[in-house]
Amino acid sequence: MEKNTGLIKSKVKSSMIQLVIAVCGVFVAVFGLSMFNQHLLMSFPLPLRMVLMIFTQWLLFLVPAILMIVNKEKLSSIGFKKEKILSQIGIGVLLALEELKAIAEVMDVKFEQAFILPDGNEIKAGNE
Repeated sequence: MEKNTGLIKSKVKSSMIQLVIAVCGVFVAVFGLSMFNQHLLMSFPLPLRMVLMIFTQWLLFLVPAILMIVNKEKLSSIGFKKEKILSQIGIGVLLALEELKAIAEVMDVKFEQAFILPDGNEIKAGNE
């Protein structure tokens, strides 16, 4: 019984340490991201800036992702399931499009995306 209690306490302590590391890592990433956005982002050309803004947001997941790899955890343990994968991808694409539209609106530029059909007609999605 004492062996089980010691094992549980050890796992709880390990989990708490990993949680503190993950939270501190995210705060460091947020600080680095805000410094990058303040001091370096505006030196890049506009199209590259738009891509960098989206890409750098993924840096917030870097430390938790490293901890997941170290612990040999799977994506399913944080909510990614094999069922309904197409709806998960669709939601991600829609969120990305909405983010691009918001970026274009803030930058006061026009954002367009279109499907060009075989007959030449276009189906557009944009921020206007």
